[in-house]
Amino acid sequence: MFLILTTADTEIQALAAAVRQLPDDFVPVRARNANELHAAAALDRFIAEDLPRVRALVVRVLGGRPYFADGFERLARECRTRGVPFFALPGEQALDPELTALCHAPLPLVTQVLEYFTQGGVPN
Repeated sequence: MFLILTTADTEIQALAAAVRQLPDDFVPVRARNANELHAAAALDRFIAEDLPRVRALVVRVLGGRPYFADGFERLARECRTRGVPFFALPGEQALDPELTALCHAPLPLVTQVLEYFTQGGVPN
């Protein structure tokens, strides 16, 4: 499954609408609110129960790395260990060097994924 963690409810709503338009045989795409993982126990549970099923993980939060520092660090480390592409994206329109350094994907792909989010809407 492709999993998107975001703090923007509007992104979760747009992703839900987009998923309904995907072909039936498309890899499952899910979105969750990243705020659910601020507590260490919730992040531990996510890593143990949900991360093993993830084929790619996008984490996009307003406030950048300081807002979700432990989450970004732990998820980047776990994804690297498991060989899962990891996208650490800022809530703003430009790449954040601190977050980009945590990504496990080619820079052009990271830039493209961020562009989809900044353009917004169901088609993106």
